[in-house]
Amino acid sequence: MYRSAYPLVLKTALRHHQGIAIINSISGDPDRWESILPLAKQYGCFIVALPSDRSGIPSNAAGRIKIAERISQGVLSYGIPLQSLYIDPLVMPLSADTRTGTLFITTLKEMKQALPEAKTISGLSNISYGLPRRSLINQAFLILSLGAGLEAAILNPLDQRLMALLKATEALLNQDPFCQKYIGAYREGRLA
Repeated sequence: MYRSAYPLVLKTALRHHQGIAIINSISGDPDRWESILPLAKQYGCFIVALPSDRSGIPSNAAGRIKIAERISQGVLSYGIPLQSLYIDPLVMPLSADTRTGTLFITTLKEMKQALPEAKTISGLSNISYGLPRRSLINQAFLILSLGAGLEAAILNPLDQRLMALLKATEALLNQDPFCQKYIGAYREGRLA
């Protein structure tokens, strides 16, 4: 995953990257797209988008979706398919506002309806900032988010319980045909 405010740095990194890169991130400010989206198109990158703009992060789902739709139109105008776009509904710390979890889930569900071709992504640890036993909050948040349609998560792969819960949740959501990944993880001792 590449993140830089400097297009020349991104271009240099992408020139040397092997495989499909992810550019993190663009926002609802079109002037930011002018230098990033041509590179994403040229190198066939995935793009992470944040539904915020110069006004900040909207405090409701409708505002975030409006910005996400604007970003989607910008991505399409550069000839990039929406399947290459990962939109982060943006979660804030639960310790600062206990409504942030439900706002995230609502935004995620509505975003999946408004932009079904785009994918969704979120960093898990943002929600637990400032709380004790952060991993417990992150684990519960992952399960709820997957159930609401989240397709990618930035998470701690060394958290064994989190990874085990991920396998179990994928099986329960019919995202693991015949529970093959779950059984494989069990056989490898990764469900402890």
